Amino acid sequence: MEALASSGQISEACRFALHLYNTQKREGFVFSRELGYPALLIGAKTLLDSGGWIGGNLSSGESEWFQSEEEAKDSRHSRRNRIACADLALKIAQQVNTENQGNILQVRAQKLISEIIARPGVEVQPAVLYEAAEGHYNEGNNEAAIAGLKQVLDALDDADEATRIELAPKTYYYLGRSYQQLDRHLEAIMAFREGVTTYRGDPEFDAYSAQQLYKSADRMRKTIRDDEHIMAMFSEAETIAAQLSEANK
Repeated sequence: MEALASSGQISEACRFALHLYNTQKREGFVFSRELGYPALLIGAKTLLDSGGWIGGNLSSGESEWFQSEEEAKDSRHSRRNRIACADLALKIAQQVNTENQGNILQVRAQKLISEIIARPGVEVQPAVLYEAAEGHYNEGNNEAAIAGLKQVLDALDDADEATRIELAPKTYYYLGRSYQQLDRHLEAIMAFREGVTTYRGDPEFDAYSAQQLYKSADRMRKTIRDDEHIMAMFSEAETIAAQLSEANK
């Protein structure tokens, strides 16, 4: 795939990318972390860069590449069985992300997700934006993580309540952590506080955010002494941390 794409043989590169994808759909084998998933990501990147379209039934492993949607339509693939290569690349990247929690393949998948959603005309759900932002965080790219996490929060304004409840607590947590790692503790406090007040109730991130809220508030208290506003922040953080600690006993 890489050799063909680099030599300008895009159609052949995409044919091999789909051969891998289609064969797995038909036979149901499990991808290995050493070769299978990396090849799947290369295939997704190849399809993305082609700018083409896919025609055929994805779930049954009968898809093929076309240079344009018109070509796919002319080959009698119905609208239901036509998809832009960028959309399939995103689908593949999300699959790799989901199936490789906590290892380098997840980071690579999240980087690809970030690249895909940056392409003009690509519209994605808040959960996809979160995956991309988490990828920046996992790489230690805190400025990009902050920008991405804020993008998630903007998207959540128009999302349904279930989506907000699912994503907001961890989004605010990682936003706070990103600020912390840049030594921007006042902004970190605001993020953690929002997560454990407006969205209190998350069984995992309530405790995480409360702990980090207290740490950042304590850091500010020791850095800026005898300031009534900082002391009020610390007092509130201490109360929140104690409440959630008691609730989790």
